[in-house]
Amino acid sequence: MKKLFILFAIILVSFSLVKAQDTIAYRNGKKVVGHVVSIGKEKTTYTEPPDTVAKKILNWRLDYVRYHGGTQFNFPEKKKPKASPSEWFLSVDGGFTVPSLSYRDAIAGTYFGIRSTYYFNSRVGWVVKAGLDLNGTGLSYISDNYWGGFYAFQEYMTGVSFRSGGLPGYPFLDLVGLVGYCNANSPVSESGGGYYGNTVKTPGNGNGYAFYFGMDFTSSSDHTCSFTFGVGCLGALFSYSNYVTSYSKYDPYSNTTANTVSKSTLSTTLLLPEAYFAINFRAKKATK
Repeated sequence: MKKLFILFAIILVSFSLVKAQDTIAYRNGKKVVGHVVSIGKEKTTYTEPPDTVAKKILNWRLDYVRYHGGTQFNFPEKKKPKASPSEWFLSVDGGFTVPSLSYRDAIAGTYFGIRSTYYFNSRVGWVVKAGLDLNGTGLSYISDNYWGGFYAFQEYMTGVSFRSGGLPGYPFLDLVGLVGYCNANSPVSESGGGYYGNTVKTPGNGNGYAFYFGMDFTSSSDHTCSFTFGVGCLGALFSYSNYVTSYSKYDPYSNTTANTVSKSTLSTTLLLPEAYFAINFRAKKATK
């Protein structure tokens, strides 16, 4: 008799629990009986006993929630959010460069840059880039001694990126083409001395236009942070509008020094292969 009473009590409790559950109604007519945990601004969280795992559903898909006490919450009608295939990445670059052509006396140097890439879809992106290359002068420099530090090349460029690849386990491949403005700071050099006199060259700042073409290999994992290895080449044409050459020669017989200063315009070309690593931060994710 006692066991029958316990069994009857369990049945009553189970029946009351089932009756106490909430009803979640979808706009497509589907209904789920469960327990509503919370209703947020964008999503509703609920469980389906006896399963205690919380599930979430977007509010625009729901019609109403009717609680076990009879209270009903009606969701305002909302349209399904439009899919947005665009993505936006901000990147920090670091690597090395090897100048050539008019700057072939420079040695391999360092490259630093920041980059913004906005993909309109899964294939085409718009790139904005700013970079700085620092290159010292090598042992093949034509002067006997020099001062003035490094060659410094500054890049301000924009262009397009065409993306392919990205299958599971394989990286994305981006073909990047950029054009823009570039300037160069060259070190002061000194040559000669003694009986033949001393020549000091002060190039000043060179300004001009540049282009860039490269390939980027980016990890395809769907994370906020990703990594890129890139290789490419920068080409530029500079014009030094205030190139100063100073020549001085001491005459020991008359104990006098003759000084000659000339100014000219000099055009130079640059070919700058680059290799770099980048850390990318996703500022906007594509939605389906």
